[in-house]
Amino acid sequence: MTQDSQASPIEDPERDPCAWQQKKAILLALLLGMLCLGPSLLPGRALLPQDMRNFAPFSTAEPGKDQGDRSSATVPHGGDALFQFLPFDDRVADSWSHGRVPLWSPDLFCGLPLLAQTTSRALYPTALLHTVFSPASLYAWVYLIHLALGGFFAYRLVRRLGGSEAGAQLSNICLVLSGYSLGHLHHPMIWMAGLWILPALEAVWVLFERQGRRPTYPVLALALCTTLSWLAGFSQASVLLCYLVTGTTVLLLIRDWKLTGSVPWTAPLLAGGALAVGLLLAAPQILPAVEMAGQSSRIPASREQLVTASLPFAWLLEFVLPGQLNPPADLAIAGSPRPGFLALWWTPTARYPDLVANTFNHTETGFAFGIWPFLLALSTLPGVFRAKLRQALRFQKAWLWAIALLGLGMALCLPGFLDLSLLLPGLGVGDAKRNLLLPALALPLLAGLGYRSIPRPWLNLSAALALICVALSAWALLTPSEQFAEFFGRRLAARHGESALASFMANISPLEIEQNQNLLGFGLLRAGLALGLVPALAFTRFRPQAIFFATLVELLPLAWQMSPAPPRASVEARMAGLPGDLAHPRPRLLRLDPDSTRQETSQLLPANLAVLQGLAEAGAYCPLPPRRSEAFFELLEEGCTSRGAGISRLRDPRSLSSPLLDLLAPRFLLSKESPPGKAWRRLHAEGGTGLYERTARLPRARLYFAWEITSGIDDLQNLRERVDMAGKKLLLERDPEIRLEGIDEDAKVEVLEWGAGRIRLRYQSEKPALLFVSEAWMPGWKARVGDKVLDTQPAWLMFQALPLPAGKGSVDLRYEPDSFANGLWLALLGLILLGPGFLLFVRASCPRLDERS
Repeated sequence: MTQDSQASPIEDPERDPCAWQQKKAILLALLLGMLCLGPSLLPGRALLPQDMRNFAPFSTAEPGKDQGDRSSATVPHGGDALFQFLPFDDRVADSWSHGRVPLWSPDLFCGLPLLAQTTSRALYPTALLHTVFSPASLYAWVYLIHLALGGFFAYRLVRRLGGSEAGAQLSNICLVLSGYSLGHLHHPMIWMAGLWILPALEAVWVLFERQGRRPTYPVLALALCTTLSWLAGFSQASVLLCYLVTGTTVLLLIRDWKLTGSVPWTAPLLAGGALAVGLLLAAPQILPAVEMAGQSSRIPASREQLVTASLPFAWLLEFVLPGQLNPPADLAIAGSPRPGFLALWWTPTARYPDLVANTFNHTETGFAFGIWPFLLALSTLPGVFRAKLRQALRFQKAWLWAIALLGLGMALCLPGFLDLSLLLPGLGVGDAKRNLLLPALALPLLAGLGYRSIPRPWLNLSAALALICVALSAWALLTPSEQFAEFFGRRLAARHGESALASFMANISPLEIEQNQNLLGFGLLRAGLALGLVPALAFTRFRPQAIFFATLVELLPLAWQMSPAPPRASVEARMAGLPGDLAHPRPRLLRLDPDSTRQETSQLLPANLAVLQGLAEAGAYCPLPPRRSEAFFELLEEGCTSRGAGISRLRDPRSLSSPLLDLLAPRFLLSKESPPGKAWRRLHAEGGTGLYERTARLPRARLYFAWEITSGIDDLQNLRERVDMAGKKLLLERDPEIRLEGIDEDAKVEVLEWGAGRIRLRYQSEKPALLFVSEAWMPGWKARVGDKVLDTQPAWLMFQALPLPAGKGSVDLRYEPDSFANGLWLALLGLILLGPGFLLFVRASCPRLDERS
């Protein structure tokens, strides 16, 4: 073995950049982030996928040119920012500002565990910022900070792995400008949770490099990164962090054992301990989320579902043709996202129906990388097998390529990789395409390591390809629209048959043709400029600048397309016709849209945004919808739930006559047609969309004097036959342990407080009774009646009930889940274990006077 191969990985003097170099890295990342986010950073603007006034009733009340301008600047697949994150952040900010832990939201689904919905990010540091500034006004700035952190962490890790200063800065650029980071502008938790993987891996490397030295800093850093990743709200990325830290630790242990002949147990034990402490500190978030997953209608995907929604091989072209297969803003035709022409052309025939049904049209496939960063990453692949290369560098490149290929294999659901995903806990949950996080992080690092040399044949080839791309761009932009559509139609017929061509020509619109022409034409033009710019300036002195500007030219327009900046005032818009002073608790809103289907995008007010109008949602859209809540709505209207993501609207007007509607206690209705009967009066109507108010105010709490036992959620068909008794009897799932003695016609219940996770009532009844509360039941609801503390139980699947003795009294219901309490105890244990580390860190940072002298 040569002396070079035996060298320690830490013997590179370039590994520890000076303070000024690190400042340059983070300033560069900030500058690039500001270029990407652009107008959304300006006062009065918000980083949202579209203007809320695109939806009814605002769109029908404000016709004109302004509405057309608003509709053109949209990112349809980013709707979760409106449907989920903005309402979640608003409720989280309200809870913290009143000194309450945001465990519960009374505004969604007739009540919903809020902290347990990980995308609420209720314990992440940004939640405190939202208590001072409105969430919409902070979105761009929060994402800018995380873009800068991601680029800076990439820079540090490449330097740690032995990359040059220019190569590390290139990794910084590649990661900030990557399609993966910018493709999640409207799903921020995916990027925020994933970027903490980089400093966690650096901490592991430092632990192995500093054998025999004080390991305080890397241990603290690893624990903190693990905690922050779990609190950021994307569990799939956090699971990957744990596996990557574990796998890297094992590989480094094997490497050092082969180099030295001994087993260095200190570093792996410290890494494992730091990872465990990080998990303990995140337990107040993890345990409620696990409990909520057990109560949710969403279950882990089966093997068949994972394969069906996996990444098609054709999508790998997205590395070098960013935005062509999965347009960053989608092609929105009549409000419904459609795949681009190249996606229809390249996808295998067997998967064509899934593509047309938008199975792949989601942000998980956003991994545009840029031509030159991708080529530089590929240039490191031969070095993995080059025997003359120093063993430490070979190991680092092989390690990063293993991470990238592992993520691609799992995203493609290849045999073996799929088996691994199903074998390891947590990897089979969610969408397999989300494993693209691994190549999205590894390839920019490899680009930085491959910067030292660009193969000369690539420069000659890229110049020729640049001319070809520019010529094809001219053809795409100058070809008449009819010929362009006919050309792609013939390609579709060759791949998918004449039926695909007939369907394509029948459904195509002039606007869609124009959008695809511009997408392809300008995409090829950017690719040609990127390919030609580097050979033109490929001298040693200008190489970093050439690669930087080539990547900027290629990806910056995609970033601008992904980040429309509607006025923040659109979030503050109010529906016309609402009473000026809405009572507390917030009155509930129902939606009725007979024209909508599960596949179509409704133009009614986005689900969950009613909470910003001073209303509460009877239904909701959320990542972990309660199984009981969806089952109740299936009783109300069969087939109204939305693919495991909740219920946002009813489709059958007859549902408004169901006795179950009284249990929901809705006050307002948003509908495109007049509801049947006289139970609803119109408050405002314009452009076909009306706002209606129920004439009879329904109580949120009432007393019942009859009950029956039901088998519960597993017997919906039997429950449908008993719906008519909803106003007379409670359906319970276990004996309430009370003896009823008749009916008290004068019994009453008064609401004293109806807040987030706390309900106070006053009751009066001469007979023992059952209290029904129109708030969703979940494990953790406890009632204090006098000196007794009782657990409530489910009533009519979704709501809750408890027995009350005869007489007068008060009831104090609180949502206090044991999962959160247990998580706090575990977090306290983590702090105790980490305490000595903090003391050692302070001592190491503040040496004694005699040491400084």
